[in-house]
Amino acid sequence: MNKIQIRHIIDTAIIAWAIIWLYYLIFNWDVFTINLKTNLGFAIIGGYPFVFFFIIGLLFLILIKFINQAIAIRKLERGKDMVNKIALLEKDIEVMKLREAIYKMQSEELSRNSENLNALHQRLDEITSQIERERDQTLDPDSLNNREDKLSNNKK
Repeated sequence: MNKIQIRHIIDTAIIAWAIIWLYYLIFNWDVFTINLKTNLGFAIIGGYPFVFFFIIGLLFLILIKFINQAIAIRKLERGKDMVNKIALLEKDIEVMKLREAIYKMQSEELSRNSENLNALHQRLDEITSQIERERDQTLDPDSLNNREDKLSNNKK
C-alpha cells in the first residue's frame, strides 16, 4: 500500500463507477427511461430509479473522496506542525548550548578573577604585616634611642 495511495483507489472507483453506469446507460437506454411509481407508505413517488441510484452512488464516492482529502490535509498539517516543533526544539537546544558555553566562560573568568583577588589579598596582607612590623619597630623605645643617636651622629 506504500506505492498505491487510497486517493488513487478512490479516484479509480469513481471513474470505474461512471464508466460502468455509462456503459449500462448506452446499451440499455430503455431501462433508464422507465418511470416507476414507488409507494413509500405515506406517498407515491414517481421517478427514474436507475438514474437515482447512479447519482446516489456517485455522490457517495465523491463524499468519500472529500473525506479522504480532508484527512490527508490534517495529516499534512500535523506533519508540518511536527516539523516546526522539531525545528523550534533544535533551536532551543542550540540556545541552551550557547548559554552553557557562556556560563562556562563566565565561571572560568570568575574563577580566574577569584584567584587573582585571593593573590591580591595575600599580597595586601603581606604588605600590611610588613608595615605593622615596621611600625612596631619604630614605636619600640630602644629603637627610638638608636635612631636619635644615629641622627645626632649624622649631624656632627
